[in-house]
Amino acid sequence: MDSASKHIADVFTDLHKIGEGTYGTVYKVRTKQDGELKALKQIRLNQGCEGVPSTCIREVCLLKELTHPNIVHLEDVMIHKGRKLYLIFEFIDQDLKMLLERLSPRPLPVPNVKSFIWQMLQALAYCHTHRVVHRDLKPQNLLVKNDGTIKLADFGLARSGLISWEFHFLPTWAGVERFPDYKNNFPKWKRRDMRELITILDEDGIELLKQMLVYPPMDRITAKLALSHRFLRDMTLKLHDITLLYEK
Repeated sequence: MDSASKHIADVFTDLHKIGEGTYGTVYKVRTKQDGELKALKQIRLNQGCEGVPSTCIREVCLLKELTHPNIVHLEDVMIHKGRKLYLIFEFIDQDLKMLLERLSPRPLPVPNVKSFIWQMLQALAYCHTHRVVHRDLKPQNLLVKNDGTIKLADFGLARSGLISWEFHFLPTWAGVERFPDYKNNFPKWKRRDMRELITILDEDGIELLKQMLVYPPMDRITAKLALSHRFLRDMTLKLHDITLLYEK
């Protein structure tokens, strides 16, 4: 779609704000042509020296190269009079954080846990194979379709190429200092057994989680190896409609 010169109102209707971030606002919209729902990310352009935020450029470049069923699909980029930039994504009903909040205080069922972990690892393994590190993995960036499909989103902090040498000189992992509650000196909490905190996982699940949380990167399990862990051996993608978990 050659939409560079089109106004957003010529293409979409029913704009509803669904989220806001550091560099822009996300809207739920409907296409005028066929009525399909889309997610429209409006980027605030700085008219000064920076122009288009580097995070936006990085996200567009990477998503144009990454094509995977568990990575969100960037469908189009629209520019209006050099002042507004819009990224058009497939619309997905909710993110993992929203789903967990809707379920609370009930836990996510184990079949869903296994399926979500497996799909997330598929996306990460694909990224790593293409020498891309996401660097901002969190529930808000894991989108959940009603059929149980997980999509990795928001590549604004991602990096590609030979980046491990750059990380060697960083005082913290990328993006950590942006957390609202970030502190240079974290408090020392009382040590507790992981089984007390995560009661729904069996021994295999706890073992996989521990391997994922190993601090030295060279000793940590890779996404590719984690996919073959015995905790995921009975994983299924045939899940009930996600809305049935909380609409009871």
